Amino acid sequence: MAIAGSLMYAVLRWRGVPPPTKKQWRTLAVLSIFMVVLSNALVNLPETQVGPGLAAIAVASMPLFAGVFAMLRGRHPSRMEWAGLVIGFVGVIWLSVGGELAGSTLGLVCLIIAPLAWAWGSIWSRDQDLPEPFMAAAGQMLVGTLWLVLVAVVAGERIT
Repeated sequence: MAIAGSLMYAVLRWRGVPPPTKKQWRTLAVLSIFMVVLSNALVNLPETQVGPGLAAIAVASMPLFAGVFAMLRGRHPSRMEWAGLVIGFVGVIWLSVGGELAGSTLGLVCLIIAPLAWAWGSIWSRDQDLPEPFMAAAGQMLVGTLWLVLVAVVAGERIT
């Protein structure tokens, strides 16, 4: 993520895209907690402790949560949008039938938090001052890497 974010940032700057402002960096720092630490990291961790079907179902629940969070912020998905969300979610469940749906308690907790965090971050970010989308993604990767290193250090992981 650090390499991808650095390369993306460098290419965008080379192409003339302005860097994020100080305020935007602060927003990216908060957003990266939801989008990188609490979502990506908490999907990667349980993938060693739960079956792939369970992980797929958990990740597929994110759009449903996003629809609920959007409603809480005054943006109501249409009936067709809800139908699409439900059909997509049911489709993932259908594809996962017959797969391993067991997992550890830690894995299950992570798979509940991860899609909630991604959905909330996605909806929350709509009302924030952010740089253009590709620069926002690069900034999230860069700041998210710093957060992940901090989490690893606090957790006693060896950083190589």
